[in-house]
Amino acid sequence: MKLLPGLVGLVLLLTSCARDASSAGGGRSDVRCELLGLEAADDEQATATFRFTNQGDAPFTYRGYSPDGPLYECEVLEGGTWQASLVGWCGTGLSEQRLEPGRSIEFTAALPRDGRSYRFTIGEPAVRTPEVSSPR
Repeated sequence: MKLLPGLVGLVLLLTSCARDASSAGGGRSDVRCELLGLEAADDEQATATFRFTNQGDAPFTYRGYSPDGPLYECEVLEGGTWQASLVGWCGTGLSEQRLEPGRSIEFTAALPRDGRSYRFTIGEPAVRTPEVSSPR
């Protein structure tokens, strides 16, 4: 896979996402997200790699196949509005995952190379990734 031209500067300029939420134990999870890279997988697909870090004092929970394999939702920007974009998940092997305070996970999401903007969400309440502009 090749790093897409001009993305190194873009990655450095992107803002991170955050979500603060009270936990049942009284602590707060403060989850930050950053885009680590965007690579062309082939002529039709690209992959975006993200890092989620829990900077709070309580665990952040999410559904996934493994700690670094979260179940995520995808949205695409259509006419100035974020619209759900179908991701086909199988429920086999899904379980609750925990991101402990001070820990991070990295995961990769696939997106079509169609020139549109995408973002991804994990957990409830949701933590969203920065917007990713897909290459053509």
